[in-house]
Amino acid sequence: MLLSIPVSHHPTSRHHQARWLDLLAALLAGLFVAVLVAQPAAARQPLAALAIDARNGKILYARNADARRYPASLTKIMTLYLVFEDLNAGKINLNTRLHVSHYAAARPPSKLGLRAGNSIRVKDAIGALITKSANDVATAVAENLAGRE
Repeated sequence: MLLSIPVSHHPTSRHHQARWLDLLAALLAGLFVAVLVAQPAAARQPLAALAIDARNGKILYARNADARRYPASLTKIMTLYLVFEDLNAGKINLNTRLHVSHYAAARPPSKLGLRAGNSIRVKDAIGALITKSANDVATAVAENLAGRE
């Protein structure tokens, strides 16, 4: 297993943990399908992509790389992966409160509608990223886990 979510030390916690991961996988799959069918093909923007060699910063592939885009759902899935890494490492838990900055609250749609100065529990942030693909939540998570987006 790549990651484990600390639920409790109760003897049946492995069972609950497995159910949580199964639920997460199902929700992520549903989110992926929903994103694919959300817009008709004619309404979608042209493909934009950028691949960079992380070792030296060399651009390996670019297509409409400077076009303005909202963060994609795949970005939210990558953000969730980082949340689960920190959960697994014990840096945070499901009840850890994430502070919402002015910058995070102002992120464009899709958003949950968080207000600057408020906070959201990690558990609720996970749900918002999975079901809403919320940019305000993704930014708040990034700022709290890494210090900046």
